Amino acid sequence: AARLAEMGTKIRNLREGLLPLIGVAVATVLLVALEPSVSVAAVIAIVGVTIIFTAGARILHLLVPVALGVSVLGAILVLDPVRAKRYLTLGAPCAELTQVCNSLIGFGNGGLTGSGFGRGSQKLGHLPLSYSDFLLSVVGEEWGFVGVVFVCLCFVLFCWMGFRIAATAQDSFGTYLASGLTMGIGVSAFMHAAVVTNLMPVTGLTLPFMSAGRVSLILCLFSAGVLVSIGRLRGRPARER
Repeated sequence: AARLAEMGTKIRNLREGLLPLIGVAVATVLLVALEPSVSVAAVIAIVGVTIIFTAGARILHLLVPVALGVSVLGAILVLDPVRAKRYLTLGAPCAELTQVCNSLIGFGNGGLTGSGFGRGSQKLGHLPLSYSDFLLSVVGEEWGFVGVVFVCLCFVLFCWMGFRIAATAQDSFGTYLASGLTMGIGVSAFMHAAVVTNLMPVTGLTLPFMSAGRVSLILCLFSAGVLVSIGRLRGRPARER
C-alpha cells in the first residue's frame, strides 16, 4: 500500500509499475505456499490483487498473473495426493467419516434455532478442530440457521464498513491499506464458511475474531484497529493528524 501510494499513476504502466509489484507479491505467495500453507497463500494473493486493482492497475494487465495463479493452484490440487483427496470429497463428503461429513452433521443437528449454547455434540470428539477450523459448524449446531445467518451478516457489515472507510480515506495510502485489510478478513471468513459447508476443499483457515488461536485473533484485532484509525482520520485537516 505504501509503495502504491508513492507510485501514483505509474501503476498503469506494465513495465515500470505493475511488474515489480507483482514480482514481490508472487515471491511472498510462493514462500508461504512452500511452508506449505496454500490457503494462506491464496488469501495473500487475493489481498495483493485487491490493493493493486484499487490503486488503478489495468484489468488486462492483471488477467495474466491471476490466470497463472489459478493454474498453479489447480496443479497443486491435482498433484498433491492429500489435497487431491480433499478435492474429491466435495462430491460425496459422507462416503467416509471425514471432517466435512461431521461438519455437515453438525449443521443438520442445529436445524433452525440450534440445540442451545454449549449443548452441541459434534465438538465432543467427533469434529476435529471444532474450536478453530470448523467453528462455524459448531455455531450452526448450537445456534442453528438463525445464528449462522447472524454471524454472516456481521461479517458482511464489517466488510461494508471497511470498504466505506477505504472509499472515504483522506489519502491514497489509507485507501489501499483499508481495502487490503478488509479483503483479508472478508476472504478468510468466506473461505472458512465455504469449507465447513463443503463448497471448497478443507483449507485450515480460522473464522476471524471467533476461532481460538492467539496469533489469528491478534492479527484480526490489529486489522480492525488500523481500520478504525483510518476511519477516525476522515474529514480532518492534515495538520490535525
